[in-house]
Amino acid sequence: MNTSLLSQLQGLLLGNTASELNLLRKAKALAVAIPLIAQSLVDTLGKKIRLRRQTGPGGCTDGKTIWLMDTPLPSNAKDTERFVLYVALKLGLVHHEVGHVNESDFSLGRLADPLERHLEGIVEDVRQENAHIQRFKAARKYLDALSIASIHLGLNSPVGADEPPIAVFTAYLLFRLRAEYRNEPHFQPLADQAELVMKDKFTRGVLVRLEALLPKFERLQSTADAQAMAKEIASFIRDEIQAVQQEQQQRQQQQQQQQQQQAASQGQGQGSASDDDTSDGESSDDTEAQAQADAQPQDSNEPDASQDNIGPGEQGQGSGTADNPSASDAQSGAGEETGGANGTGNNPFSDLDDAQLQQLAQALQDMLDGKDADQAKGDLDEAIRNQLDQLTSDLASKPLDGWSQVDIESIDAANLSFSGELYTGGDYDLNKAVSVVSRLRCRLKREMQAMSITKTDRGRHGGRIDVRMVYRAALGDPRIFRKVSEGITVDTSVLLLCDVSGSMHEHNKIALANQALYATACALQAMPGVEVAVAAFPGRQLVLPFGARANREQARFSLVSTGSTPMHEGVAMAHRMLSTRRKPRKLLMVLTDGEADCMGSAQASLDAAEHAGIETYGIGIMTDYVQHLFNNWAVVMDVEQLPEVMLTMLKGRLTQRRAA
Repeated sequence: MNTSLLSQLQGLLLGNTASELNLLRKAKALAVAIPLIAQSLVDTLGKKIRLRRQTGPGGCTDGKTIWLMDTPLPSNAKDTERFVLYVALKLGLVHHEVGHVNESDFSLGRLADPLERHLEGIVEDVRQENAHIQRFKAARKYLDALSIASIHLGLNSPVGADEPPIAVFTAYLLFRLRAEYRNEPHFQPLADQAELVMKDKFTRGVLVRLEALLPKFERLQSTADAQAMAKEIASFIRDEIQAVQQEQQQRQQQQQQQQQQQAASQGQGQGSASDDDTSDGESSDDTEAQAQADAQPQDSNEPDASQDNIGPGEQGQGSGTADNPSASDAQSGAGEETGGANGTGNNPFSDLDDAQLQQLAQALQDMLDGKDADQAKGDLDEAIRNQLDQLTSDLASKPLDGWSQVDIESIDAANLSFSGELYTGGDYDLNKAVSVVSRLRCRLKREMQAMSITKTDRGRHGGRIDVRMVYRAALGDPRIFRKVSEGITVDTSVLLLCDVSGSMHEHNKIALANQALYATACALQAMPGVEVAVAAFPGRQLVLPFGARANREQARFSLVSTGSTPMHEGVAMAHRMLSTRRKPRKLLMVLTDGEADCMGSAQASLDAAEHAGIETYGIGIMTDYVQHLFNNWAVVMDVEQLPEVMLTMLKGRLTQRRAA
């Protein structure tokens, strides 16, 4: 296990945490928030994208829908490392898929050629991630975390020398682009190792010519550009095959010429031997020397003294354009890179024997034919989904703190209007609540007035001169500018969330809850700058949407008790509703009579809300059990106590000093 990578991953996602328990708690909060984060990203796109829950491996998209699987929440700190990896994969995959939705052109379809299709996947993934990061700066750490987790789990790993050519080639391209153009330093060791295997499998000349194409990546602006680059790399492979075939043909021709010259030399030698008796020794020696000279093979790669060592590539034998060089041009260019180093001239294949040349030709051809295409690197989506499925099974096989089951589609459907399900019909006396509203409103307003008294002072500089103080300038006192400090401003979204589970029927706690909801909503709505909404669980019940007045919808505050206590479901709904508001401060108050169905899920949901900047409070209806879930909590035994409880909890939270 690479502890360095794991430590780096934890730092990216969760920051510095003192203990494993705190680390696990932060990880669970982040996991619960994933669907809400995904929906928030989608909302900014201006596109109609749906988020759907699904069973089995999730985290994929078709450009119109993004599917997410439910998340297990481990209870044992020993599972922290595995769970952090799970969160990194899932959240990173969400950003990756949202990037595709926003940056990739699905109307183009995938390229038909197998090699081009794999190359397109690598190039487009890196391109769209860079574009996604430019749009959402915070996305970088989550996409980096995804890559680190993939390396740690072996989904991205060193390439073996015995792996097929397409695996070696695509691995090097993937690691190189991610290390240099996606700026992921954790890929650099993989790129360096893959380079060595690449040289051995394809020769240094092929590597050099591929490197010449990579800088074009910086100019890619669209999916069409990514496809064009994939086609260009594939075309380079085809040109390379053609160059190898030409080299093989030249060698065959040379071998044939050598054989013919040897045969001719042998014939001349036999003729000279028959004339030995009639010619003197000196003449015979001259004839043999001439025959040996004639039989010497003419190697096309051997420089001739009369040509002043001009190689084939320098004689203008290549043809083609600068944008799309022909095979001979590519061969010549590579010779300039490789020849000077090994002294073999401009022929990039001169240091290969026939067997090595045939091996190179076969490797390149296998790539073009799509052989072993299933072993190509780069397309990690399916591998990551399978890994998520495996991690889910592993985590679910042990004791859990519940599941994260956020159904964004149902939440948004409930938030649209009053048309959602609402279980009312209770006969409750709200007159007592009305009297409380008056007292609570007066207390809040009086507090606001006391804290919002303005203070006027004079300063040495400013934007407005106090004309009554101009005389001070003649006396040498520069304090003639008027400065006003305003004490308090209120600009807050408040959501009241009520537990209406079956246990609320006991001791008529549901009646107290309805009275408290109504009184609080009316009192808060009387405060300038405060907007209020009311919801209930179970059932994602929208009692009062933002913008509606509680005193005009009194009949909706007759909620009846029913069902269980899925607090995580209600908190997720509240989190989603508050996240869409533009107020700088957001506050969630939960009224409940006791323990949630799943304390782990409820705690994770509340932690996720706090992490998103939502202040959370618990109001215990005839119970103090809320202290186990909320840092800020109070108990109400009677609605008459509500003004004191509310004022104590909200004083200093709804107000914020700001200097003018």
